[in-house]
This record gives sequence, C-alpha cells and structure tokens, in this order.
Amino acid sequence: MNRLFLLIFVPLTISRAGTPDSLLEKGDSLFLSSRFNQALTLLDSLILQHPEDPALYCSKARIYQWLFFGSQDEYFADLFNSNAQKAVELFEKQPKLTQKYRYFYGRLYMQMAAMQGYNGAFFGAYLNAREAVSEFEDLIEKNAGFAGPYLGLGLMKYSMDSLPGMVKFFSGIAGLDADPDAGLSLLLRGVEKGGTDITETFFYAGKIYSDYLAENDSAEIFLQKITDKFPDNQMFRYQLAIVLFRKNNYPGAENNLRKILDSENNYLPQTRAYAWFTLGDIFFRQNQFEKAAACYKSFFKNTTNLSFTGIANLRIAQCYFMIGNKSEAKKHLILVDNGNIELPEDQYAVDTGARLFNEGMDENAKLILKLQNITFFHNDSSFSDNISSLAEEGSPVSGSDLGAIINARIKLIGKDFHGALDKLGSAGKSQEYHTLVYLMKAKIFLKLNLKQKALEMVETAGDNEEDYNEFILPGKINQIRKECGF
Repeated sequence: MNRLFLLIFVPLTISRAGTPDSLLEKGDSLFLSSRFNQALTLLDSLILQHPEDPALYCSKARIYQWLFFGSQDEYFADLFNSNAQKAVELFEKQPKLTQKYRYFYGRLYMQMAAMQGYNGAFFGAYLNAREAVSEFEDLIEKNAGFAGPYLGLGLMKYSMDSLPGMVKFFSGIAGLDADPDAGLSLLLRGVEKGGTDITETFFYAGKIYSDYLAENDSAEIFLQKITDKFPDNQMFRYQLAIVLFRKNNYPGAENNLRKILDSENNYLPQTRAYAWFTLGDIFFRQNQFEKAAACYKSFFKNTTNLSFTGIANLRIAQCYFMIGNKSEAKKHLILVDNGNIELPEDQYAVDTGARLFNEGMDENAKLILKLQNITFFHNDSSFSDNISSLAEEGSPVSGSDLGAIINARIKLIGKDFHGALDKLGSAGKSQEYHTLVYLMKAKIFLKLNLKQKALEMVETAGDNEEDYNEFILPGKINQIRKECGF
C-alpha cells in the first residue's frame, strides 16, 4: 500500500488543558480496541463539557479518518473534514500553545496531508505537510520529552518518498526532503522516548521494518505485541498477518486472517476484503487453486474500490487454467484491465493477462507455476519436501534460469555457497528472473564476507523497489544494500 497511508496512524493520548487525561486514555483504549461508537460517544460527552478544546475534535477526526481508510465511505471523509476544520478554528483562538498542543496541532496537519495525498491533491498535501514538519522540527529542537514529534517527523520523511516527482521538487526547496532512512532513525528515537503512544510506535516500527527493510522477524515482534494487547484491532492483526505471510508462515497468517473474517466488527470492510485477497494468495502459493479462486471471489464481494481487482482477476484466471477450465479463465483475463493501473500489481496483471489470453497455459506452463510457488514462497523444509517430486530431470526448467535457481537453493540448504554460485553461473539473462538471480548472488557473497562483490551484484540487479516483482520481498534490495554497508 501507499506509504502515505502510514500517516493516519498517530497517537491519541496526550495531555490536554481542560480535559482529564484519564478519560482521554479511556477513549484511546476504546479506539484501539475498534470500539469506535463508544469512543465517539465519550468524545461527544467531553465536548459538551469542554467545547473549546480543539484536541477533542482532533480525536474525532482521527477516528473518522481511520473509518474512511478502512471502508472507503465518503461519509467518513466528510466527517473527518468537518471535525478537522473545527479543530483548526479552535487552535487559532488559543493565545499560546503548550508543547503538547503544538504537537497535536502538527499532528492534525499531518492527518490532513495524508487525506489530501490519498485523494491525489498532492500540492495541498505538501502545504499541510510543511506546516506539520515545522511544528515537529521545532519541538525536537526544544528536546520535547515525549515520542510524538519524533514519530511525526519520522513518518513524514519516510512517506514523502512516495510523492510524485514535482511535489518532491517543491518539497526539497522547502526543506522537506524525502529520506526513509532518516525517517526510520527518528522513529526509533521516538521509541526511546516512550510514553503513551507506544502502541502506535510499535505499529509504525513493524510496518516500516517489513515494507522498507524486509526485516520481518523484527516486524513480527512489534506487531505481535500490540495485537496481543488489542486483539480486536483489525488493522494491527492484518499487518501481522502480512508479515507472517512474507515469512512464509502460512498457518500463522491464515489464523490471523480468519479472526478478521470471523469478527462481527464490520466497520472496516476494505480490511476484510484485503484479508480475503491475502488468504487467496496463501492458497495460491500452496498450489491449492480451487480454494484460492474461492477466496479471490470473496475479495470481489467485499471490496469497495478497484484497487487490486486486476491482479485478483489474473489470479482467478491462473487458478482456472490450473484446474482445466479454460473458458472461465479467459472470462477473467478479459477483466484484468478493470483494475487500478496506477498500482504496480494491477499494471502487471494487464501485461501478463494479455500474454496469457493469447497463449493460455499448457502442461509445461502449469508445472512451472507450481515450481515457482514451491521455490520462491516456501521455507527450506517445505521446499525440500516438495521440489524433488516436481523438478525431475528433463523437466521444462532444465537449463533455464528457474532451473538454476532451484539447483542453487538446494546447494544453499546444504551451506554449499560456492556450489550455489556455480549453479547460478550465467543465469539471470531473462527479464523475469534477472533481479532475483543477482540478489541471490549478493546474499551468497555476503555469506562469504565479500561485501564489495555483494554490492556489485545488488547494483547489477537494478533499483526497482517500486516495481512489482512477485518473487522478491518488499524491501529486500534495501535490506541487502544495508548489509553491504551502503
């Protein structure tokens, strides 16, 4: 998902003049437990007692923004905007803002920037981001004793990297340079500060460690802790499921996704839709194509927008090819153009769908798909258990890049690093596997403590982190570069 989406996750509980912290902490707990109506009822009662407190309207705006991103219902977007505007008006009436209020003021502008960025109003997002960054930087310069400003500025620097080029240009002139590494560093400084926003801090840390650095073991630790504390929070649980999915821990990922799907909380229908999509991917990667197709179809029943519908139609078509129903497969291939082509996944579906429609999938193509799933999406024990029955001598992958990758992985399981390099040999000439082959070589050279050679392999692999490559974990290139000391 877009990095701008991160900006909606911001802490609620801070000291506010006129509003008892104990009540705000209660509202925070209700919110994080996905008890949205109860949280809103509490905030409305506090507004009756403290009608001039802008922090209360900020908190309501925060909830409505969460509901909007989880449902795509414009009704919640309107409620966010009205409450945000009311908060701005009340802030402007304040004669002087405390550090906590200044943080809350900056946080509000960060939320508004996230909403505008999500809707494509990037210049407006830039203006609001500039206001937020000014507050955060000043608070950090004054050594604010709480995590909020560090988290806010860190997320801004991390998320700015996803803005279009022209907006980045103007942002750079104003000093709002995109710097994901500096963003993560600031976030970790916020972790050290601690405080009442530790739950959100763990969420940010988990998501960024997974998305940006492919450090999914660290991500799991952060996300498991907050999911255990707030088991009904579907956003936390979904992100945990994604991390487990990326670790090829399919039973763990499925368990968390089932809890979302079995929940009676229907406030976040888009999260439920994505849970169905990811469950489909789990079965697809395990070569259980009938189950996968059923899950992707449930995704279509629940989704509220076109995002990922292209790739879902492609996956359903592949499933039908695999089970021998060519006519149904082609029906779904016709629909791949209906996705959101601004997403790399849906653009990939358009490109691949056109080829599949013309060529179909013969028995060799079906075997190659099964081999890809076993090779790229299974841990060592599962790979070893399944590969021998599929990759026999004379198979369609013999002498191909995929065959070289399979043989290299067998060597790697036995810790034969030089043997693995030998198997990879001159592989990597095909566009489909080029990046993966050179990243494998880079990892092997790191194992041999040859960092310069590893870095050369990373550079040869190419810098395509933003492109869709189903065989490479998000953040993997960044991870290897850091291990090379780059």
